[in-house]
Amino acid sequence: MSTLLSDVLDIPERAGAEDYVLRLTDSVGDAAAQRTLDDYVVTPSLVEAFDRAMGLVAESLTSGISRGAFLTGSFGSGKSHFMAVLHALLRHDPSARAKAELQPVMARNDDVPLALSNLAARGRLSASHIHITRHLAQGGARLTELAQRANMTKQAMGKLVDQCEAWGLVLRVPDAHDARARSIVFTPVGLSWLQAYRQAVVQAQAELRTAVGTEVATVMALGLEAYAA
Repeated sequence: MSTLLSDVLDIPERAGAEDYVLRLTDSVGDAAAQRTLDDYVVTPSLVEAFDRAMGLVAESLTSGISRGAFLTGSFGSGKSHFMAVLHALLRHDPSARAKAELQPVMARNDDVPLALSNLAARGRLSASHIHITRHLAQGGARLTELAQRANMTKQAMGKLVDQCEAWGLVLRVPDAHDARARSIVFTPVGLSWLQAYRQAVVQAQAELRTAVGTEVATVMALGLEAYAA
């Protein structure tokens, strides 16, 4: 008996133009981005294109000058797919970074997602958000624990966590010890933000010692610690 084409392929009874394209607005959520990444085939020419795109973003971030580029292609050639995957790379999506073909691209441009995240958050992050970097352990913590460590109300800390979650810095995940509870953990971008915060603290301390001397800087640090306690 001969094998029919319908036996090996899923052929829809009807098809329209919208079935052959990906709308960018429908591909940037977590679930939609995962589906796009699962099916996306990265060719050598696409690796070069992603490298150029990441380089363009990096140049704009470094120079402070807006850059633009045309993405050309015929109908259904994959322009929206390309932009969806680029968006995932720029937001430090683990699934995008796990694509073996794209790992060399990210290795050459690893600081771009963090720089872009910092730029996006500029003017929104305030001193109050430092409570997250100071008190959230890398292994995560419950909201009540985080609030207690920061000497804040649960409601106030919840608002800070909501903001940081919206910016992709933290996530709420099921607690490892209590299925009814949720823990707050850093995302990969959040961990990079934490590292940048620590580096900024070290730099500020060094600049203070240079400006006022080691003894005065030590007294000031002790005073600030006593005040914070």
